[in-house]
Amino acid sequence: SLASVGPLVSLLQSGEDLPARQAAIALGRLAKRRSAVDGPPGQLQASKRRALAALIDAFESLTNTPDNQIKDIRALQELREAVVDALAGVGDPAALPTLLRAADDVDARVRFAATNGLGQFDTIESVDALRRRLSDADRGVRLTAATAQAGGLGIIAAAPKTFDPMVTAIDEVRETTDAPFGVNLRTDAGDIDRRVEHLITAEVR
Repeated sequence: SLASVGPLVSLLQSGEDLPARQAAIALGRLAKRRSAVDGPPGQLQASKRRALAALIDAFESLTNTPDNQIKDIRALQELREAVVDALAGVGDPAALPTLLRAADDVDARVRFAATNGLGQFDTIESVDALRRRLSDADRGVRLTAATAQAGGLGIIAAAPKTFDPMVTAIDEVRETTDAPFGVNLRTDAGDIDRRVEHLITAEVR
């Protein structure tokens, strides 16, 4: 509900690993909501702006975390990826500056998530960023950039993603097209059974 924005923002800011990632996903869905289900349109717009601002602020804050304050580098990286995934799915021009910065991030998973979102924007900056990613050191980022530039929809590279960002990516593709698409997985992933079960439930084809 719209009333949940405040608690979600607090949860995101807490940085508590899985709960914070789930909050990022929920805020991303709220930020792109098209109609109000439990409040007037004006309240919806205010909530969407707050959710988007929280995601943008979270990326900046997480990216600028001093090294001596990082308790779990992997958890930090996964939360940054989840935040950028959420921003990429919103499609709001206000998210573009953050996505452009994320596209040049040191973490390949963050660059991948940002590149996925840049294909929605027809701006000189976004096109230039995608062109730079065509020579990215990470193969998945290069492929995503090429697909986005061509206006196509390919395979969701879920192997480097944790479970929640994978689910978010599938949901976003479902909202965009009825055409078939694929999701690649690592067969040696620790949660492979859970992933496969979700693909079956989501009727990925």
